[in-house]
Amino acid sequence: MANSVTTSFTHTYNGKEFLQELFYKPQEGGQDVFALYKVMQVVDKTNLYIPGNLSKILRKYTTCGFSQQGTLAISDRTISTTKVKSNLEECEDAFDGTVFEEAIKKGVDIDDLQGTVIEDILRQKLMDGLASDIPRICWFADAGSGSSDYDQFDGWVHLIGDVSGSVGQYLDMNTVAAIEVGGVLVADGAITLFRSMYENQSKTLRAVDRSQKKFYVTSTIMDNYLTTLEDTQNERGQLNLEDGSTVVKFRGIEVVEVKGWDTHLADASNPQAAGVGANMCVFTTPDNLIVGCDVLSPMNEVKSWYSDDDEVIRMKVKFKLGAQILHPELLSFAY
Repeated sequence: MANSVTTSFTHTYNGKEFLQELFYKPQEGGQDVFALYKVMQVVDKTNLYIPGNLSKILRKYTTCGFSQQGTLAISDRTISTTKVKSNLEECEDAFDGTVFEEAIKKGVDIDDLQGTVIEDILRQKLMDGLASDIPRICWFADAGSGSSDYDQFDGWVHLIGDVSGSVGQYLDMNTVAAIEVGGVLVADGAITLFRSMYENQSKTLRAVDRSQKKFYVTSTIMDNYLTTLEDTQNERGQLNLEDGSTVVKFRGIEVVEVKGWDTHLADASNPQAAGVGANMCVFTTPDNLIVGCDVLSPMNEVKSWYSDDDEVIRMKVKFKLGAQILHPELLSFAY
């Protein structure tokens, strides 16, 4: 039995203390992929069928008769899901001699932590952990990884690499000195990057309305771009510097800072970290990134119970999860 919660207090318990409010340490989360991208309910595997385009099908009508014009290719893509889970357990004796003894039940029910502040802490931090982990593995997982933190399935970055020849632009920023040198963005590197990705987007992505496209970026790229926008030699730049803008755009396309990317790319166990580096940008339309799951909300799949035999409280969450890219040509990637 291993406790999910341990204590590290700077003082010993000397009687009644303040427990009415807990001051949770902020935990870095990530994108709510279920709210932002295309979600498909997938129990195991779902085959997606993608009709191509018909063009140059009109001919001059000169006489009666029937002659077929143009062909339409239908391709397919498969989204698979993998079982994922998290298990937590906690024994009452981890809190013996601490202020939390006041919140623990009495008598024969002393080991049952259900309905106590301990259960509240476990549940809250489990939710925070899910909010961080789900986008982390959707973006960076690799089924062939040697790390159990990332081997659930192939995430979007791995899938992009598999179809790199079909995307609009697949750019190593370190090969463009005006963008990045030695893995570090140069001054005005972000705006140079956006110009390159915009100008080299596929004709298919260019056809998508600007309001439907996004630049998803690391904090490093966002900070670099904001510095460029904060040019204090003009009134607009001064306002940007003083007020900050909740929505940042490039040529009418929203630039979205993805919280968590910088931390995950600094994680040595991340199988994508070495290849990507510190700076990453994905230019696409959100519906092009598919999240597969057997349930509509993993946050609602948490089960909590007290095991009388083992005298511990337990929590678990189980669901199936997977990722896929619908149209590679509707995406550009820079690393």
